[in-house]
Amino acid sequence: MIWSCQEVVTIHQQTLNNSYRKYRPNIRFTFQCAGAPASGEAIIEADNFCKDEAVTIRVINGEKSTGLNYQWYYSYADDDNYLPLPGKTNATITVDRAEVDMWYKRDVGCDFDPLVGTRSSFPVKVEGVNTWDGTFWSFGTNPLPSLPVRIQGDYNSSVDGSGILEACSLKVLSGTFTVGSGDIVSIKDKLFVHEDATVIFDNNASLIQENDNVINEGKIVYKRDSQPVRMLDYTYWSSPVAGMTPFQFSPGTPTNRVYHWNHLTTGSNPQSWVGGVANSPMLAGKGYIIRAPNGYPSSGNGIVFEGSFEGVPNNGLISIPAQGGAGNWNLIGNPYPVAIDANKFLLANSAVLDGTIRFWTHNSLPSAIPSYPGFSPQALNYSSDDYATYNLSGSIGFPADNSGFNNNSPGRFIGAGQSFMIEGGASSGNVIFNNEMRKIESGYDNTQFFRNSISSSSEVEKNRLWLEVIHQNGKFHQSMVGYIEGATNDVDWGYDSKIRPSGNVRLYSLVGETKLAIQGKALPFNENDVIPLGYTTTLSGEFILKLYQFDEFFENQTVYLFDKYTNTFHNIKEEIYLFTTEIGTVDDRFELRFTNETLSLNPIIKTTNNVLCYSKDNTILIKSKEVQIHSVTVFDSAGRVLFDQNELNTTELTISDVAKINQVLFIQTITTDEEKTTQKLIF
Repeated sequence: MIWSCQEVVTIHQQTLNNSYRKYRPNIRFTFQCAGAPASGEAIIEADNFCKDEAVTIRVINGEKSTGLNYQWYYSYADDDNYLPLPGKTNATITVDRAEVDMWYKRDVGCDFDPLVGTRSSFPVKVEGVNTWDGTFWSFGTNPLPSLPVRIQGDYNSSVDGSGILEACSLKVLSGTFTVGSGDIVSIKDKLFVHEDATVIFDNNASLIQENDNVINEGKIVYKRDSQPVRMLDYTYWSSPVAGMTPFQFSPGTPTNRVYHWNHLTTGSNPQSWVGGVANSPMLAGKGYIIRAPNGYPSSGNGIVFEGSFEGVPNNGLISIPAQGGAGNWNLIGNPYPVAIDANKFLLANSAVLDGTIRFWTHNSLPSAIPSYPGFSPQALNYSSDDYATYNLSGSIGFPADNSGFNNNSPGRFIGAGQSFMIEGGASSGNVIFNNEMRKIESGYDNTQFFRNSISSSSEVEKNRLWLEVIHQNGKFHQSMVGYIEGATNDVDWGYDSKIRPSGNVRLYSLVGETKLAIQGKALPFNENDVIPLGYTTTLSGEFILKLYQFDEFFENQTVYLFDKYTNTFHNIKEEIYLFTTEIGTVDDRFELRFTNETLSLNPIIKTTNNVLCYSKDNTILIKSKEVQIHSVTVFDSAGRVLFDQNELNTTELTISDVAKINQVLFIQTITTDEEKTTQKLIF
């Protein structure tokens, strides 16, 4: 070995010591190999396996000297079949992951003594990425949830997969990657789509991600089918991708038939529908209403609109401003290409939003009266009856004409592309979405905007009854009462939903004077409970009241409807209940009960508006104290007309051969001054 400065001193077989430094302080030592050098050990210095990023490897504890030569090698197995990496000689290098596991080492040799040969570092293994080549997986097995995945060839989950593809991250580098209807891609981290690749999610397919902090790269096509629509029907949409405009999504819709909801209560057009947004990118988490394209049928059941969103899929934490306060509405939308858990959404936003979600169904055709989907004046009148209701207790279906084609109840999961109306909560603020809401949970479903949901969640005890009232012309409304874990017997946020004031027919339960479309009651169930029911109607005539659905808990529990007007119990698990009523609100007639008590009969004499109605020996006697009687109609509890006579012009009337033992009759009288009364007699 040699050291040098202004002079060169050669030492043979002597030990270097401080005496040389004492007399020659500026000496520089240069070491030259003279024999086989130490090769060191190759290690991984920087690595993010989940994201399928390049790997930095370097050699440690290797010999440093002049006259050394270096070369990196790789092998598909840790054996003698290593191949050189051209140009890779430095101690630290970066390599891309291969489709299988790879081993890397660096060889070092001595230029001054080539006969001694070279030495190799201890090799390091760089894990490969399971890669689809269009036919096979490079690992020979399906991907694992903890490992990254690459696609480098055509892939169709309906043919090449098994319903769900789980991975740590996903890179689609080439080919067409298709996720079939109902299938799921679930990744912990990032989705990367190369510009040479195409990614298609068919209708009802799902993209689930866990990491809120990653930003996806590359575009996907997310297909979404609406319910059948007619030309004047509006669908409530929300974009699952970035950058898409409503016009790009539905180019056949006139640009002046696209609206968003101005949630603000001040400024221009507060709390109303606002146009002019057809060519602006749809904001993540915000709802839009888009009319069906021109050329769609104007009546009938309509046809399905097949839409396609194209852009980078939304992921992670998303916020959108909302207006708080009762009576202030917000149009919010699912921002992800996957269904979200409505319960988690409501609980995460309890300070900003009311606990009830309203879904638009567009069952009813519009009339010509100026108004728009349930809210502010516009060109046509859309029925506010066409909103379905969901809260933590459950849901009720669509209180419009039951001849509609969208008559299911919304379930716990809000489908991709779906927006909805929700009232403001205690204060204004930002509505939050996050990936926790898009996890695969028991009962997960993304098959449509709405689905029937009669089963209880396995996580929360729910014992529910669904009631329905139907008018003879088909108008109907639904109500739900249930014993729910977390609810109390008072009016609770998230468990109780107040009735909307509009509509032809409304059925509700009562807590004090509060009218509830959905009522959650405290557990445990009490068979002695008495649940008051009320209804309001703009229609008179014959109605059906029935129990149309119940949870498993009530399989062996009798459910009675008690009619206080007729003083009778009716087992509504076995039969529907028929009754007649006039226009108005009735809160004192019906009760839901679970035991059949023996009750005394009502008095047989009734007087209303100076008209006396009573029975004697199965004969009906009617007397008016002041005004003459113009007409009398007698009908039974099923609504059948037993007697009907006009132009009487008398103050007294006797009706025979109508009443029977154990029968309830209703006697409707109209006096000459057009005063109408209906009275009940029990025989």
